[in-house]
Amino acid sequence: MVSGDFGSSKTFQFPVPILPPKGGVVSGRRVQHLVARGRGFQVRLPVPADVQCLLRQKELRWSVRTRDPKLAARRVLNATLAFHGLCDKLRRMKGGVMCGRPLFCKV
Repeated sequence: MVSGDFGSSKTFQFPVPILPPKGGVVSGRRVQHLVARGRGFQVRLPVPADVQCLLRQKELRWSVRTRDPKLAARRVLNATLAFHGLCDKLRRMKGGVMCGRPLFCKV
């Protein structure tokens, strides 16, 4: 925050935008669940233990079908939100049973 005096007794605070370096690439922040594979990107989501018996997998992986890192990051965030929403729906299912199998079971 930068403070400024605008001719009154009050000091105002306003945010200063943080600009990326001249190269345009900001480093240091890694997008969770995004993996570079070859020239493209992939989503890797661990399946929660209580949902693994339904999906019969411990991890889900698929391509985001782009080589652009910024677009891949947006797609991974959307996929992560959708996946967690699906897991929440599975947990809230009526009676905890899906397709004749109990919802909470050991893998």
